[in-house]
Amino acid sequence: MGSALATLVKSNGFTPYWLAQDRSDATRNRALRAAMTEIATIEAFCQHSGIIISICPPHAAMDVARQVARQGFTGVYIDANAISPTHARQVNDIIALGGGRFVDAAIVGPPPGKSTDTRLYLSGESVAEIARCFASPGLRIINLGAEIGRASSLKMCHSAMHKGQLAMLIATLAGAESLGVRHELTELWGASANTANLARGMDENFRRLAKAWRFAGEMDEVADTFAGAGLPAQFPVAAGEIFSRLSTLPDAVTKTQVFELLLDTTPSKTR
Repeated sequence: MGSALATLVKSNGFTPYWLAQDRSDATRNRALRAAMTEIATIEAFCQHSGIIISICPPHAAMDVARQVARQGFTGVYIDANAISPTHARQVNDIIALGGGRFVDAAIVGPPPGKSTDTRLYLSGESVAEIARCFASPGLRIINLGAEIGRASSLKMCHSAMHKGQLAMLIATLAGAESLGVRHELTELWGASANTANLARGMDENFRRLAKAWRFAGEMDEVADTFAGAGLPAQFPVAAGEIFSRLSTLPDAVTKTQVFELLLDTTPSKTR
């Protein structure tokens, strides 16, 4: 996602930088393909940048914001991570304390390209200032107003259903596998128009589990969002547990690996 946005930004006449400090070879290769300009340290990165966009696993979002604020960054800081509205407001406070301005963002869809239907939701007082950086036919930009937390709220509600449904589906299949009726269950789903899509999309759903390590933290943020709205948080907590058990899956996921990890309830496999 980061390298795709960098390509888009560059096409709009801006210079995209990337921070090389403590990054992997895979990240370096993506940055090179996107023709991004390398900067070695966070100090230099904050000095050269007028706009910083943070795209990282949810659990790291707060720490990244603190690192930027400590540099006295006075530009616009965009948090596009899957975090709760409460945490988005906390990031806003961190950035403001360091002298910067904050935009709450939510990216929904695949990395933007020429023919994608990706959406970038933005909320905050500096939205108009940064929207032109990301103008693209493949990225629809939606301004949700000045209130911090609206973009994150939308992302969390979307993730609750989008990824929560995946967790429920996989847990149900694992239960059926354990009880010896998985093949019969998938046949039953395929026989009804209401559930046929579950059977048809099975392979794609298993492929999505390669990112389970990331989804676990996202469901923690959904739980925080639900609790803040006065709703029971047990469902997203359970979904996070499902993804946590699957956090060691390789990129090439097999059903056998998924079921073995989910049905292993030893202490080292649970949160």
